[in-house]
Amino acid sequence: YYSISVAAGSDRPLALSAPARLPGPAPASAAVIPSFSTTVAPDQLDAVTAFFDAYLTGHGELARFVSATSQIPVFAEPPYESLSVARTGADSLGRIRVEVDALTALQGRHRLDYTVEMTFERGVWEVADLVSVMPAG
Repeated sequence: YYSISVAAGSDRPLALSAPARLPGPAPASAAVIPSFSTTVAPDQLDAVTAFFDAYLTGHGELARFVSATSQIPVFAEPPYESLSVARTGADSLGRIRVEVDALTALQGRHRLDYTVEMTFERGVWEVADLVSVMPAG
């Protein structure tokens, strides 16, 4: 690794110093992968299932299941006809991982995987954030 001082004030950069050798950065620590091994509470499971049904199929009132501060983008038209929650689990931070089996209007089947952050407001569970989980590979 090297450091070079450069002046960028004109239309062409100008080197102001000779390259100086630097030590390389410290190795990146291994990313901690959360374990979603805790069972999801029944009332949270009901809320997250109803949220995905409203969000992905348009069945139900989506606003009821989304927190006021959420910035979850809404589909112009729901992309699926029906769905079922295949698997869930919670991590130590209270996030929920949800695998959903969804069926399109043309009978296409998709397995969707999300991590959901929820809040408990006014006596009901609401989705605060939603992250699509990218497959490992």
